[in-house]
Amino acid sequence: MGYLLFNISVAQKHEDSISQLHTVKFPVLEQFSVLKQGLRDVHDNISTALVLEHEFLLEETYSTAKQFSSRIDVINELDPTTIELTRDLKVQFDGYFKSAKEVADVLINNPEKPRLYEDKSLEVNYLRLQLDNHLDQILEQLKNQYVVALGNTNEQMRSANQLAAVLGSVLIVALVALAWIISVTVLVAINKSDKLKEIFLATMSHELRTPINGISGAISLLEDTEPTVKQQVLLDACKLSELSITTAIDDILEFTSMMSGKVHIKPIVFSLQKSLDEIILIFTNDYQMKGLSIAIDDQLPAGLINADLNRIAHVLRHLIGNAIKFSGQGCVHVRLEAHDTKGMLRIPKNSNVDNKEIIQISIVIEDDGPGINEDSIDDALKPFHQIDGSFNRQHQGMGIGLPICNSIAKAMGGKIELRNREEGGLCARFIFNSPLRAGMQENVSVSTKPLAIENVKKVLIVEDNNVNQMILNAFINRLGFHTDTANNGEEGLKLASQNDYAMIMMDCQMPVMDGFESTQNIRKLEGEKGRVPIIAVTANAMDGDKERCLDSGMDHYIKKPINMEILKSVISEFYS
Repeated sequence: MGYLLFNISVAQKHEDSISQLHTVKFPVLEQFSVLKQGLRDVHDNISTALVLEHEFLLEETYSTAKQFSSRIDVINELDPTTIELTRDLKVQFDGYFKSAKEVADVLINNPEKPRLYEDKSLEVNYLRLQLDNHLDQILEQLKNQYVVALGNTNEQMRSANQLAAVLGSVLIVALVALAWIISVTVLVAINKSDKLKEIFLATMSHELRTPINGISGAISLLEDTEPTVKQQVLLDACKLSELSITTAIDDILEFTSMMSGKVHIKPIVFSLQKSLDEIILIFTNDYQMKGLSIAIDDQLPAGLINADLNRIAHVLRHLIGNAIKFSGQGCVHVRLEAHDTKGMLRIPKNSNVDNKEIIQISIVIEDDGPGINEDSIDDALKPFHQIDGSFNRQHQGMGIGLPICNSIAKAMGGKIELRNREEGGLCARFIFNSPLRAGMQENVSVSTKPLAIENVKKVLIVEDNNVNQMILNAFINRLGFHTDTANNGEEGLKLASQNDYAMIMMDCQMPVMDGFESTQNIRKLEGEKGRVPIIAVTANAMDGDKERCLDSGMDHYIKKPINMEILKSVISEFYS
C-alpha cells in the first residue's frame, strides 16, 4: 500500500504539468486553428466583394482583419513562449491585407481591366499562401512540442519505479491517443462553422417550403371550386404573395451561397427551349391576370446545350418575373439567339453547329414597362440597391435579384445587360457560353384532359405531412389516378412490396425511414415492383439535393411548392 501511495504521490507532483498542457497548450493550438480560418474568411470576403463588385462588402473584411491581430494577442497572453513564434505574423498579415485591399479597390472600380492587375493579383495570392504556410509550420511545431511534453511527463513518472513506468506507459499511450483525437478535432472545428451554416440554410429551406406547398396547393384546388369573382380576386392575391415568398427564399439561399464564395456551376445536357416553356408555365396565372401575353421567338439552332439548368432557370424566373411585374399592359417578348464566342457574328437558326463548338447564347426579355432611369441602370446590378428606395415606391423587392443573376451569368462566362428600349420598356439580355449538341427538343404537354384512364394502376404517395398529402392526393386525382398514401418510408416500402403501382411520389425527409433509404430498398424488390418509376417530391432544394435523389435510385425530381403543370409534365414522361 505504501509503495502504491508513493507512486500516486509521484504522479500528483506531475499533475500541474499535465494541467498546463490541457489548460494552456491545447487552447493555443485551437487559437492557431481559428487564425487559419480567419485568414480564409478574409480571402473569401474579398473574393465575394470582387464577384459582386461592391465596396460595401469589402468594408466587412476590416472587422475580420482586426480579429486576426487581436487573436495573436490572446495567444501571447495565454502562452508567453509563443511571442517569438508570432513576432512576424502580424507584419505578414498586415502586408497581405493591405495589398489585397488595394487590388480589390482597383478591380471593383475598374472591372473591365483585370489583366492590367494580373501580376499584382498573383503577388497578393503568393503573400496569402506564404502566410498560410507559416501558420501550418507553427501549428506543426506546437503539436510536436505538445506530444514531446506528454512524453517528458511520462519519462519523469517512470523514473519512480517499474510500476510507475508501466502506469506511465499506459498513460502516455492514452495521452498520445488523446493528442491525436485533439488534432483531428481541431481540423474538424475549422470546417464546423461553414457546415453549421449549410445545415441551417437547408433546414430553413425545407421548413419554409413545406407549409408554402400547402398554401400553393390549396389555392390551386380552390380555383377548381368555381369561386365568385370576388373570391377569385382574393385567390389571385394569394398566388402572387405565395410566388413572392418562394422567390424571396430562393434569392436568400442563392445570395448566401454567393457570399460564401460557393457559386458552383454544374452543367448538364438539356433542351433550353423545353426548359423555357416549363418556366413560363409557372407564370401563366400571373401574366393572364394582368391581361398580358408572352411571345417566344426561338432563333437558336436546333440542339441541346450543356450548361447549369438550375442556375439558368433561376435567372429566367427573375428576368421574366420582373418583366411581368413591371408591365401594365402589352406583351413580354422572350427571344433566344446564338452568336460566336465574341458575340459579334449572329448564328442563323438553320445552322449546323458542331457538337463540340462553344457558342454564345443570349436570352433576351423585353417588356412594355416604365424602364429604368438611365442614371440608375448600372446600380441595378449592385446588391441591396433599390431603383426607388422611397417608402412610397411602386414595386417592392430586396435588391438582390439582379445582382444574383449577374453573378450567375459571370460564373457561366457571360453577363447581364440592361438597356431601355426606344419604344418604351426594358430590354434585359442574359448571355452565357455553352456547347451546342445534336438532339431534338421534347414538347411540353399542356393538355387539360386527365392522363389516366379507368382501371389504371394506383399512384403511391409517400409523405409525412398531412396537408401535403391532401394537396398531392388531390392533384393526382385531377390527373385521373387513384392513390394510396404512406406516412413514412417504411410504410411506403411495405405498400410497394405488396402492390403494383403506376408510380411512386416520394418525399425525402420523413420519420422512421427517409425517402432515400426507402427508394434503395424498393429498387431491391423483384420484377416490376423494383422498376416502378419513383419521383422525388421534396422541399429539399439546396445544391446537390436533386443529384442525391437521382443517385439513390429515384427517376425524377420535383421541388416544392408543387406546380400542377410541372407535375403533369413530369408524370407524362412516364405515363400517357
